[in-house]
Order: sequence, then structure tokens, then C-alpha cells
Amino acid sequence: MKTILITISAVLISLICFAQNGINYKALIKNTDGNTLVSQDIIIQFQILENGTTNVYQETHDTVTDANGIVAVNIGEGTVGSGSFSTVNWSFANHFLNVQVDSGDGFVDLGTTEFKSVPYAKVAETVIASPVSQFPLAKANASNIFIGTNFSKVTFNNEIFDITENYEPNPSFSNNPQLSRFNVTEAGYYSISADATGQVFGNSIEYVLNLAIYKNGSSVKIDLFFSRTVSSQAGTSRISRDISSIEYLVPGDYIEIYASKSSAVSMQNFFLEIERIR
Repeated sequence: MKTILITISAVLISLICFAQNGINYKALIKNTDGNTLVSQDIIIQFQILENGTTNVYQETHDTVTDANGIVAVNIGEGTVGSGSFSTVNWSFANHFLNVQVDSGDGFVDLGTTEFKSVPYAKVAETVIASPVSQFPLAKANASNIFIGTNFSKVTFNNEIFDITENYEPNPSFSNNPQLSRFNVTEAGYYSISADATGQVFGNSIEYVLNLAIYKNGSSVKIDLFFSRTVSSQAGTSRISRDISSIEYLVPGDYIEIYASKSSAVSMQNFFLEIERIR
């Protein structure tokens, strides 16, 4: 069965660079039904792409998920397919990480994400970062809200917690643009993740559910998803999508989540979690 990779904040995914060669990568593996793959043999392939297109390093890891469906490997210590991790020139151009997973039916491309903290930490190995909490700073959710066919801002009406008082929920669903956003007060690298669940009504229909992370009003990552068919004897099917990114943010920056969907989709819940990791 093909799998998808769910990357949910720092508990489940972590890209943290040390002065030594290697990048810690941790992730939770689930199948397409949303079930955690426990004690499952998988192969993870990493590609480091210069400017998003040129493959400068590739490696694979034969590993096994643990009792919780989590894998943890070090990028730079796998079976090398091409290039050399130690010779990647982080100070030249932008670098991206492509991840693919094979659970027995061939590799599934999980997408490509731009490196943020890793290149700069590799260039400045003598810099000592200030301590950070390593725990989520803010978490919010929203339920039964309206999202249209064009990208629009998700209104998070419920604040689960906000340790640093950087997040302003929107419990009354007002038009105040200052609400439902995370405001940055300290410079650093932040792990941002969001997920959405909904229902598709009807049998054998097409649907669209897209998510995006916005910084200062502009998208920094968009996850577009189109399903050709959904079949359900009861006429409804539960769907879910998630998106995550690591961004370098400075005081004055703000983060928002946007989404769009087709008319066949009825949204049920959105969750947002933000953590400073460096």
C-alpha cells in the first residue's frame, strides 16, 4: 500500500543542523487511510537540490518505523546514490530537500521543501544559537468554517494555547485582518504546520482541497491536491490534508494559513501549530 508522510510540527518532523555533518530527520509514517504504519520496513530517499532543480546529493535509508510509526534518520549518513554531502556548498544558491518513501510499492514523491536553517547553520558553524524552548509556542483550531474555491484566509476561532502571547484567535469570525495570525517577536527558525479535515459528498466525484502558508501576506508554500474520484457507499468520504514548512522569521513578520476547496467538500476542522526550533 502506498504511503503518505504526515509532517506535524517538531514532535513529528525535525530538521536541525549541528556543526557536524548530518541533519536529523524525524517523521511519522501513515498510509493513505490515515493509519499509522507500525514496525514497517520502508526506504526513504533524500535529494538535495541546488536552486530546486540541480541534484547535488542523493542518498537512501533502509529503516523501520517504531511502535508509534515514527522513523528517525540522519541526512548525510545514508547509502549515497550521487554526490557528497560534505561538499554541498550551502553558501552558494538556495537548496531544497526532496523526500520520497517506498513502503513496498515503489517510491512516492512527498514533495520538495526549501532548506532554511540548515544552509545558514552550516556556513556559520561557529555561531552559538540562543536557547529556545523546543516546544510549540501556539496552537489553534477552527471548526465548520466557510472556505471557497479561491484561496482565502482560515479563521481560527479557538486558541488551544499560546505560550508567548503571539497569536490572536478570531472567536467572533470578524473581518479584522489582525486576527488569526501568528505575530513574530523574536528572530529565529520556526516550524509551521497545519492540517485540515472535511467530507466529500456524493459517489465517484472529483474534489479539490488546497492549503497554503502565508508570510506577511504572500505565500511561502502551497500544497495543491486534486483527487480524481472518491467512492463511498454512504455517499460521504472523510478527507484530510496537511502542510508544513520551516521558515526564518524576524520581528514584525506574521504567519497565516490560507485554503481553497471545491464545492463538493464540506470542511470540518483546521489545526495550526507553530514552534520556534532555533
